[in-house]
Amino acid sequence: MVVIPFELEDELAKQLLAVACARGVTVQQFLSSRVPQILVTSDMTLIQAMSLAQHAVVKLEPWTNFEVSDLFPAADWDQMPIGLRKALGRKFREWADEDNRLLRFVRRSADNHSHYVRLHP
Repeated sequence: MVVIPFELEDELAKQLLAVACARGVTVQQFLSSRVPQILVTSDMTLIQAMSLAQHAVVKLEPWTNFEVSDLFPAADWDQMPIGLRKALGRKFREWADEDNRLLRFVRRSADNHSHYVRLHP
């Protein structure tokens, strides 16, 4: 394990401590659980995002309706660059349109989001 000493603004330190306490973990445990997610989200490639989305589809209950954004935690989706989200949406639609037995494209909503349904295996 590497020890990295750093300084935090008082207000940020208070918020960090409050969040960790609310979750019943230490600050170190909280940071250890969040930092990998932050790194993955900020440096994620299209291939990595597509792989995460495909794995999430497999875990859905049959006949579940969803959008691609539903396959990711909201905070992670919001941190993804808009270009990556759009590219992922196009790639996901291509995957759905292939001979795909896991899901089917259903419709586009008024806000231009694609909706899918998880098929029964």
